[in-house]
Amino acid sequence: MHDSSHAAIGHSETWWWTVGRLSLDWISGSSMLSWRNQHVIGHHVYTNVFGSDPDLPEAREGDFRRVTEHQFWDKVYYYQYLYVPPLYGLLAIKARLQDFYSVFSGHMNGPIRVNPISAQDYLRIGSSKLFWAWYRLVVPYALFDCNLVDLALLSLLTDLVVGYWLAFNFQVSHVAEECEFYCAVEDNGKPCLTEGWGPLQVKTSLDYAHGDPIATYLSGGLNYQTAHHLFPSVSQVYYTEITPIILEVCKKYKLRYNVLPTYKDAITGHIQHLKKMGEEGRPPEIKLE
Repeated sequence: MHDSSHAAIGHSETWWWTVGRLSLDWISGSSMLSWRNQHVIGHHVYTNVFGSDPDLPEAREGDFRRVTEHQFWDKVYYYQYLYVPPLYGLLAIKARLQDFYSVFSGHMNGPIRVNPISAQDYLRIGSSKLFWAWYRLVVPYALFDCNLVDLALLSLLTDLVVGYWLAFNFQVSHVAEECEFYCAVEDNGKPCLTEGWGPLQVKTSLDYAHGDPIATYLSGGLNYQTAHHLFPSVSQVYYTEITPIILEVCKKYKLRYNVLPTYKDAITGHIQHLKKMGEEGRPPEIKLE
């Protein structure tokens, strides 16, 4: 699904949509259209740009976590390094519901405006979700004599596993101390985004576990996150080959390349970033009009 959304497998648009919709719409119960708007159009263009990247909180206050200094601080964030990681398990469920309450109803995906959706896409999302509910819930109940409680618990467990895998795969690559965060507009006396797209991808991405085949396999090559963000349409099988070239170019132009030795270090770094953002305070601004 991820590779097909970036046109990184095969050489046909029909193939990209077929693989993506089969894996994400029909098997996972989510939406390829929604994913492309959030991930490809939003996140990959405006990586770690507060107010533009849909993977970051949308508002300066009111979100369940604080990951950038552009957000206002609240005392509840002091414990976010403890309560946020368990909530990551809900990501798969959120992605499945987001199609309804955001993309297909509000025509927005975070701060990203979604282009008009065709009747065919509405029909596709409805039919794929019905199919998902049928094979995920109706078939096990009918064929394997499952009681409803066991079925619900197994379904929830499946979603939690998927949610944790997705969240801890994606979050460690951008929400960390090593990564830079920017703002779409001038904020608190600091200049707005002035970086070019290429340096932005390098400064906002974090690699880990170079040379570890297990980490590379389990992450789908995303432990080479910088290569993925600079060349998203290149297949993940080539990341290990192009990363040394990127490292040399960064060294030549004195551009810091973010990389940690292991996945454990990346996870630890993410938790430490949550802890730091929870401890640092920026009080809400009071404006009288």
